[in-house]
Amino acid sequence: MTTFHDLYGAAPAGTWAAPGRVNLIGEHTDYNDGLVLPIALPHATLVRARPREDGLLRLHSAQGDDRITELDVTALAPDRVGGWARYPAAVVWALRRAGHRTKAARRPCTTPPLPPPIS
Repeated sequence: MTTFHDLYGAAPAGTWAAPGRVNLIGEHTDYNDGLVLPIALPHATLVRARPREDGLLRLHSAQGDDRITELDVTALAPDRVGGWARYPAAVVWALRRAGHRTKAARRPCTTPPLPPPIS
């Protein structure tokens, strides 16, 4: 498996994780006085990142085709990025639009790999 250091030439500044879950009874019902039944999954999404100073967002998925997607953060806009890279690129776009300074290389992955049709 390719490591963050292999891809970017340095160790990540940090690793962040978000646990997996599904809602069995539907979305947006809990705050509309309806029933919702979320359950935990053994999956998690991990993001390893480190700051960059060159204005580029470099994305790599541990579950992808081993390509690095490189984007200019000043040119990010809705619908300019396709595939899985759209999600982390949209986070950077939204943070910049809200006035936050962003600078990072990212490597998202899920563990264990997600079975279809979970996303």
